[in-house]
Amino acid sequence: MNNYINLNQTAIKTFRSVLIVVFLVLMAGCSLKIPSEEPSWTVNFDFPLTKDNVSMKEILDDSLLTTIPLDGNGEPVLYAFQDTIEIEEQTFDDTVGVDPTEKLVSSELDTIELENIDPKKTDAYLLSEIYPTVSSMSGSNVIPAFTLSPVAKNFTFEDFKSADFAGGSMSMTIQNDMVIPLGPPVNVDIQDMNGNTLVASAAKWEEEIASNTASSKILNMAGISLVGEIKIVVTGSSPGSGGTAINVDDAARSSSFTVEISASEPKVTSAVAQVPEQTIDEIGVIQIDSENKVERAKIDRGILAIKITNGLDLEADLKLTISSIQDDNGTAFSQLIQMPRNDEVVSSYDLNSKWMVLDVTMDPQKVNYSYEVVTEDSKSDTDPFRNVSSIDVVDVEIDLYGSGEGEQITFSEIKGIIAAIEEPIETIRQEISALPDEFDGMEFMEAEMNLVFDSNIEFPVKLDMDIVAFNNDTSATRQIRGWNVTHPDSQTIIIPDAAGLINIKPDSILASGTAVIGGSNDVVTYQGNESFSGIFSISIPFVFQLADDAMIDLDAEKIDQEFPENIESVTVFLEYDNMFDFDTNISLLSAANESHFETGSPTSPNVLGSLSIKGNSSSIDSLHLDESQIELFDDIIFVKTNVFLSSNGEVKFLSTDSLKITSYGSVKYLVDPTSDEN
Repeated sequence: MNNYINLNQTAIKTFRSVLIVVFLVLMAGCSLKIPSEEPSWTVNFDFPLTKDNVSMKEILDDSLLTTIPLDGNGEPVLYAFQDTIEIEEQTFDDTVGVDPTEKLVSSELDTIELENIDPKKTDAYLLSEIYPTVSSMSGSNVIPAFTLSPVAKNFTFEDFKSADFAGGSMSMTIQNDMVIPLGPPVNVDIQDMNGNTLVASAAKWEEEIASNTASSKILNMAGISLVGEIKIVVTGSSPGSGGTAINVDDAARSSSFTVEISASEPKVTSAVAQVPEQTIDEIGVIQIDSENKVERAKIDRGILAIKITNGLDLEADLKLTISSIQDDNGTAFSQLIQMPRNDEVVSSYDLNSKWMVLDVTMDPQKVNYSYEVVTEDSKSDTDPFRNVSSIDVVDVEIDLYGSGEGEQITFSEIKGIIAAIEEPIETIRQEISALPDEFDGMEFMEAEMNLVFDSNIEFPVKLDMDIVAFNNDTSATRQIRGWNVTHPDSQTIIIPDAAGLINIKPDSILASGTAVIGGSNDVVTYQGNESFSGIFSISIPFVFQLADDAMIDLDAEKIDQEFPENIESVTVFLEYDNMFDFDTNISLLSAANESHFETGSPTSPNVLGSLSIKGNSSSIDSLHLDESQIELFDDIIFVKTNVFLSSNGEVKFLSTDSLKITSYGSVKYLVDPTSDEN
């Protein structure tokens, strides 16, 4: 695209009209002979045409135009357009958080451990009860072998009213204080108070239990069900006195045996019992599925809500620990919550300023929690019996959310992997009206556009920008994509092919785009106050590549000179001093109307003459006009100089250079007095 510079030159200062009329003064009384015809003669006079001074200092007077050093000596000799626009500070203040989450945990009481049952004896089983015949004996007698008459003795368990056992060991000991042995066999059944057998052969001896000795059997309690009040029924046989006569007296008749019952580590699946302290332990995780991945984050807005439904017929304390939520000292969040029996408890806790600490490599991430439920020891209560079952549950619902239910948990600071945060960069607009309008056929060889950013951000900030140059007819765009402006080696963005943007002769250049942080797998620390600022600088040295039709379009100048008739010849003189490095071709044009010089005019201007000028040269040349060109002076009003540029390489406009062109004409015409008379 050609560039044009409209060079406003000083108009012709003064036309000097030189009309030399030479009159021969006839001296009265002279003795000269008067010719029969009037004399005529020729006269020369000079007149100015144009005076142009192509000086960059004069035409580039905008404040954004300056001079820069051409070489290392630092002398500012090269003209350039320069400007710097400040990019105001912009802050990444988007809130970062994770999605709300919840977890419902049902913890069963599971097997209930009762306290050990201390040894307790039944009432005595008398010899006279198990062998009624002995009541009629007296003195020395042989007691024959006999079958025990079934005898039941009541027994009460103090620790429960009913129980379904899952484990434990019941010890049943027969203390034989009779005068005769027991067994074999000896069998013990457990019945309820209605005579229904609860445990058949709860204990059985296949050996003799000698007089004045004790023998024990162990009952595995798993799977048996007992009530608090039972009957211990003993059956079996006795060898009697073994064929030996013994003294049967009141003491012998009232001799007896007992059954002693105890239990160790009894466990029940259900019971109405005095329940000692029970413990429920739960360890689990709450999943967080969110775009942002936390390694360590300070909670800005966060709520922990706990809803506990205590399905136990026991008061209890729940101690909740969330190791993934910590205070400034790294101490895990912990809370003790009291739970009434068969009731519901709802609690909430402010997590603001707490830290969330997670494994950033996990997907989804997990919040680690644990709790311990410790029940009351009901024995200390006035009503100590509790109805418990292993399937009784404590339901614990843990909710994590932000300032309101369903809202994000937000952070004032996060170290982790954050989702992309996009910050628009305020559009930068640079007017380019200061560049010369009338350079035609000149293309800038050098142009620099830089974006320089300053930031307190220590992690990558990726920049996407569009730099658009445009005028009324066209536009050109340069794009920057994914440029990390926080890297020490890339804080300056050099716009590629900036000269291409300038060479469309833009009216303005717009720079706009977005800055993006996050969106990668990098672990970063984000505090929500990260900011960046910068400058957009443009530097356009006046170094051109000339096209074949490069020209400097100067203003037309009006000629107020009146020209005489009978012009015999016109010579145009061009005096020039070309201090530029490039060659020029000069064309001197004339027209009756200034509009004829405009491109597309139906009437073309007249060419008075052309001249080639070498770079760095000065001289005076003349152009002799032919007859047809002389006739143009009959109605000439405007004259214009076109300067066509020519160079095989770069063209530099230096502050010390100028092209001075002065043109003037010399007219030779005939003075014929008789023509005026006629």
